[in-house]
Amino acid sequence: MPIALPNLDDRTFADLTAELRGLIPRYARQWTNHNPSDPGITILELLAWLAEMVIYRLNRIPERSYLVLLGLMGIEPAAAQVEVTFGLHIAQNTLPQGFEIPRATRVAAIDAVSGEEIIFETLAPTAATEGRWDAELDCWRFKSMAVNTIEVEGELIGASNGTAHQEFALGNLPVFLNRDDPTDARNPAVVGKTTGAADTVWTYRRDLLDARPDEPVFTVDQLPGLVRFGGGDSGGGLIPASGTRLFCTYHKLGGTRGNVAAGRIVRLKDALPGVDPSRVTVTNEYPATGGVDAEGLEALLTRGLLRMQERYRAVSAADFEYLAGQAAPGRIARVKAVFDRNLERSTSTGEGHVSLIVLPDRAYLGGPRSCAEVRTALALSKVGWLHQDILAFLEDRRLITTVLHAVNPEFSQINLEITVQARPGKNPVDLASTVEEAVREFLDPYDGGEQREGWPFGRDVHRSELYQLIEGLDGVDHVQQMKMNGDVVVSSVAVSEDNLVCLQSLTVTVT
Repeated sequence: MPIALPNLDDRTFADLTAELRGLIPRYARQWTNHNPSDPGITILELLAWLAEMVIYRLNRIPERSYLVLLGLMGIEPAAAQVEVTFGLHIAQNTLPQGFEIPRATRVAAIDAVSGEEIIFETLAPTAATEGRWDAELDCWRFKSMAVNTIEVEGELIGASNGTAHQEFALGNLPVFLNRDDPTDARNPAVVGKTTGAADTVWTYRRDLLDARPDEPVFTVDQLPGLVRFGGGDSGGGLIPASGTRLFCTYHKLGGTRGNVAAGRIVRLKDALPGVDPSRVTVTNEYPATGGVDAEGLEALLTRGLLRMQERYRAVSAADFEYLAGQAAPGRIARVKAVFDRNLERSTSTGEGHVSLIVLPDRAYLGGPRSCAEVRTALALSKVGWLHQDILAFLEDRRLITTVLHAVNPEFSQINLEITVQARPGKNPVDLASTVEEAVREFLDPYDGGEQREGWPFGRDVHRSELYQLIEGLDGVDHVQQMKMNGDVVVSSVAVSEDNLVCLQSLTVTVT
């Protein structure tokens, strides 16, 4: 559905003419002939016609104006990004002093179809202090965000005509830019070649406002992909001499091909300083997301509108839960925010404290099925790293008086012994399996509950809803008996506040 053009000024020629005629008595009382034949009225109508043309153009904002506005809002081209895990299989005390994974370190995923490499580059340097020793795997582990890029080398973007403020379009979009650090080697670089003269190297700048008239610099409008040069004496940097051929080397952002599955990044392309490459492994623990092949103006405008409505500041419980999910996409199944409690301590009350109860994604934990398997997986060291990632993400988004905590969920135990009467002709063994599977799914922390979105935190398990679930299954006549934690009478099993349910044992007998 196309976005409707805004009507910034809806006055018509007739409206403008009437408004101008209404002003005549105020400014020219002696002017009394307002007939169309009067030359003064003709001039007013001419001015109204010109004003109507200006209004028409005002209501037809060019595409570039939209792109510039979106850029000012911080909207950047979509690109496939993923967190890359580096494993350094060396002794714990042999990490080189001052070790750092440099920015733009390249790793590669292998395309499942063609076998070709899909290159990712780290977005920022990762210092030694950000690493963690993994006692389970006996290695150092570092995590760094990486983006899928493709290098475009020496593209001819045009020839200068010697005029001020020239613009040239790049042929491969979207272009990668690191505005925060113009010295990033992946930012575009331009070489000017003139017959009989030495090549001129032009340097990228975030803007040209303070550039000297003789300084060979340029800037790039990222969304439209335009390389802009200065105006010489009028400011903004040196003007390329007439006839200079301009060649640009830059990185473009990859498309949907970069949305690789988890575990596809397996190859280190650039050696890490001071570490034998054979001792380094790389992987992506969850899929890369965000890559698109082509994003038009309508899609960018939609993202801009969504950005304006996006939650950024964490104030309410819903804000904390939403933003925690954004902190680690693909790694979190559910989050519950609890106010004025510090669940990291046995004395849990604490004004100004917010505790986030985090249930990691089942796949991130290795696919545990039973409650016991989930509780075992929650003890893995990478769950603690996940908590740190969430807290780091929320640090800039919390209110200054808020103290944050991230903890694993606690479980209230339940044991069930169920006896059901089968309808004639039903296989007791198959029916027992069906009942067991239905009950386990109903109480599952990931897929349970009435909405199948996971058993709600702190919700009691009622006998009546289990009866309703089981007696609604095909082949079940009725439930003969149900013991809940050994009791055949109790109407429900209490679940502690903020806890999930752990189905510790389940026995189904079919008669």
